[in-house]
Amino acid sequence: MTIIGCEELNIKKILDSNILIYSLLEGHPASESCEQMILSSENKFNWVTSPITFYETYHVLIRIYGQEPSNVLIKINEAMELPIDLKSIDPHMISSSIEKSIQHLIDINDAVLLIIAINFGIPIIATDDNRLITACKNYGIICENPITDSIREEMEDWERKNLPEKGLGRIYLKIHDWLSQKDMKIAEEFKMDTKGFKRSL
Repeated sequence: MTIIGCEELNIKKILDSNILIYSLLEGHPASESCEQMILSSENKFNWVTSPITFYETYHVLIRIYGQEPSNVLIKINEAMELPIDLKSIDPHMISSSIEKSIQHLIDINDAVLLIIAINFGIPIIATDDNRLITACKNYGIICENPITDSIREEMEDWERKNLPEKGLGRIYLKIHDWLSQKDMKIAEEFKMDTKGFKRSL
């Protein structure tokens, strides 16, 4: 759903980390559509999110997508220059977020966004998380998603080619992260031996 003239109407929207993550991934099939959504004239000055969104974005980009921490930091700093309203979280909101996480079986960071939407009367959340989308229906909160079915198909193909397989591949990635802190040469040899974390030793 697209709302025209949000800037003039001052309609706030909450930004979920998955949309931000995709927007920062160069070459990712969803990058362009997510970036356009964030920077569009109707949205640019109306974004709201939690500080947790930026922590999660950093974590996912380095742990899942294997990007260099220093490069990710640059991207995070650039993103934080956007006019995004960061909502602080008080003890009551923390408790309420945990309750919503349990109630709707959603990740705690998504529960925080849900509570922000409820507490501050923000009617729209931009997200690609199906469980959060389902939870929002209980509160009359609209979810917007710039990722079409065709982009989704491209994403699945891209991730098969560029990401370690779930399971052992993800374990290899964590081992590589640990080795990188100890000996970069050994870490790179480990990556080569596992064919970029895609085959068994």
